[in-house]
Amino acid sequence: MKDSATKSTVEDIATRARLRVDAAADTVDENIEDVAGRFADIEAQLRDAGDRLLESARVLSAETSKHTRQHPLAAIGIAFAAGIVVSKLLRR
Repeated sequence: MKDSATKSTVEDIATRARLRVDAAADTVDENIEDVAGRFADIEAQLRDAGDRLLESARVLSAETSKHTRQHPLAAIGIAFAAGIVVSKLLRR
């Protein structure tokens, strides 16, 4: 009789433990899905920001080329001045 009571207690503890492990596993699965969804949103935002940045760089490059062709002497002067500034900064 004592063995069956002990066996019943052990089975009850094992059943409770299984239920808690299953509940914890479900919670972990939900959290993983939530994090994966957030990462997908962040990835989409970063891709959009990268596309906008790339487009802005293309526009800036086109504008710079246009102004350089229209004002070549000014472009050479600006490049020369920038070179002097950079060389002074690098010497420090």
